[in-house]
Amino acid sequence: MQKKYILPFFIALLISLLCLVACNTSGEGNSAELERANQRVQYLTDQITLLQDELTAQKSIAYMNEVTYKTEIEELKSQIKHLGAIIEDSLTAPPSTETTPPDSNVGATPPTEDAPANDGVTLTYALKNNCAIITGYIGNAQTLNIPATLDGYTVTGIADNAFSRSPFVSVTVPNTVTELGWFAFSEGFALKEITVPESVTKAGYGVFENCSGKLCIICPDGSYISAYAKSYGIQTKTQ
Repeated sequence: MQKKYILPFFIALLISLLCLVACNTSGEGNSAELERANQRVQYLTDQITLLQDELTAQKSIAYMNEVTYKTEIEELKSQIKHLGAIIEDSLTAPPSTETTPPDSNVGATPPTEDAPANDGVTLTYALKNNCAIITGYIGNAQTLNIPATLDGYTVTGIADNAFSRSPFVSVTVPNTVTELGWFAFSEGFALKEITVPESVTKAGYGVFENCSGKLCIICPDGSYISAYAKSYGIQTKTQ
């Protein structure tokens, strides 16, 4: 090969090598950038999924809370309607001096031979399955010993709001009672001690709502009412 062609040949070869190296470098750079972009897309996709899952969970919790509150509100409205009907009947009913017959569904009785003395307190009740459910009281006393029977009917329950805002300081529930209604002793600001037997296996919402901060429930250890009291932060004492 003639010398005059050698230099241009090497120059052309060098340029070709430089172009090849540049192309390889550019390709590697694009590949790395593409990989980083893919990783970023995957990260953002995962974040969107997490946020959607969290939003779904929050909506579910909000829905459950709404259902719970609506149920409680409807229950309270039902109680108000029921009490309103009782008040209306009492206002429109003619006065009567007759004694409530034994087969009546509603009754009111002062202390009898089978009822402990309660300083003249009269207990009102309704019949359910031929058993007495205490609905309220008439009178003012500090101590109340609920009898096991009223007019010959076994006392098996305390109705909703039966002793709400009562003046009693001490209450004893007989071992015939199995159920305490919603807010049965609520807002008993004077209530400091109540004895509840193991026979009670059901208690509604807020039985002792807003009672005295000194309230102590006397009950068997491990009983239903013992666990109920602890769930509301009420102190207990073993019976």
